[in-house]
Amino acid sequence: MIKTELITLLRETLLNEELITAELYFILKQDQDTLLRFIDIEGETQEELTKQFIEKIKSELIEEEALDLISISNADDRNKVLYEYDLDEVPEEIKLINTIIEDEDIPSFDFKNDELNQIRGIVVLISNNNHNLLLYKKHYPVSLIKKDNTFTFKRIGNQKRFVSVEEDIVRINTNFEFLMIDGSLIIKELATLEKFFGFHEIIKKKAQECIVAIEQSGLLEDPDVLQELIDDISYSRKLTKVLSSSPVLNKIPTPSIIAFTDIYPALKGQFQYNADKSKIMLTTKKAKHLFAKLLNDDFLQSELTKMFYDSLAKDTILETATS
Repeated sequence: MIKTELITLLRETLLNEELITAELYFILKQDQDTLLRFIDIEGETQEELTKQFIEKIKSELIEEEALDLISISNADDRNKVLYEYDLDEVPEEIKLINTIIEDEDIPSFDFKNDELNQIRGIVVLISNNNHNLLLYKKHYPVSLIKKDNTFTFKRIGNQKRFVSVEEDIVRINTNFEFLMIDGSLIIKELATLEKFFGFHEIIKKKAQECIVAIEQSGLLEDPDVLQELIDDISYSRKLTKVLSSSPVLNKIPTPSIIAFTDIYPALKGQFQYNADKSKIMLTTKKAKHLFAKLLNDDFLQSELTKMFYDSLAKDTILETATS
């Protein structure tokens, strides 16, 4: 998916927004089970929540012109970016939200059997104009205000008197970390995915697959040296990108790659080679990082100025022939 396609889907989903009513669900953790619960909300509150979530979608997605959309396997260090999830393995808790679309009999949250301290996430469903949009919010313990030996006050209507709140309180804001629209999972906050959903392990598996591919290419004298950085998630992401879309690995002949490392200013003198200079030897941490950048084709030269650049974000420009 490209950004314009996503924006079109979102605009279509929010058509006639005054008729939309968002549904909310809790994701609960009970013992070893992860469960969904429908949240039964008073009408006016539900209407206000719906309006606020729609405004959030508009301001942070539809109207944010600086926002990029790339696949998560091509993740880099740029800011203002959404990631479309394109890996085979999806964290279980995220897969669970699909059942909101598939299952019409999700039970409601029941204070007799469910507890507010079991909440792990909140899902917002907006179904409209033949589109299903799901927003995922990570629930943090600080969003639950528990009744203890302190006092929490609320005002009664427009009166001057305050009364004590005798129940636990759940706070919900309109921030969200992921969205799913018509089955496509879009990551808004990559850090949340990495910290809470075991995404590091998924990326490390892909990085291991990349090391195998590098070994099979015969480009390195000792590919196993890359294992030393496998726990560095930033480096593993770079290897995942190599595996997914490297324009160099198994596409450019090894002699051409080695010749390039000998003439490009940022690479010259950074690598060692075997006796007949047919393979690269990575003897330093810096060399290993430069090697990943080399396979991702991050080293460029301007056609206009002939200056050399190290570019993380490279968006392909397609030429259109005109007659």
